[in-house]
Amino acid sequence: SESHCPDRFGSEEATLVLDGEFAWSKRLQGLVMGSYYWGYAACQIPMAWLAATIGFRKAFGFSMLFASLLTLLFPLAAKTSVYLALVARILVGIFHAVAFPAMTGSVGGLGTTTGKRPNLMVSMSLVRALVPLSFSPLLVT
Repeated sequence: SESHCPDRFGSEEATLVLDGEFAWSKRLQGLVMGSYYWGYAACQIPMAWLAATIGFRKAFGFSMLFASLLTLLFPLAAKTSVYLALVARILVGIFHAVAFPAMTGSVGGLGTTTGKRPNLMVSMSLVRALVPLSFSPLLVT
């Protein structure tokens, strides 16, 4: 009996998975899937600063445009090289990192002119908390 889990540390990482279109190992599949979150998590604060600097609408618009273009080009990048797929996913994560700070900043700016800022922010946070929680029983079962 071995002291480690064979699924995690065995020879599975070296084998190619031929179930789909790409002959990528489980490790490479995990890297491609996780690379989006590397870019997203690493760039939350810099993208919030960028959105505040150049304007929330411009930052959101340009970031969604570039993320959409990269998403359209992703199949070509994946067919060319797994490394291009990694770079494309990281860049999509970076461009998506501006979305939440830009939306929050633009809503905050609206509230100051209408005088309804506290009500709007409370309702936005309630929607963010309650909508996903209302679907969680469906996901568990």
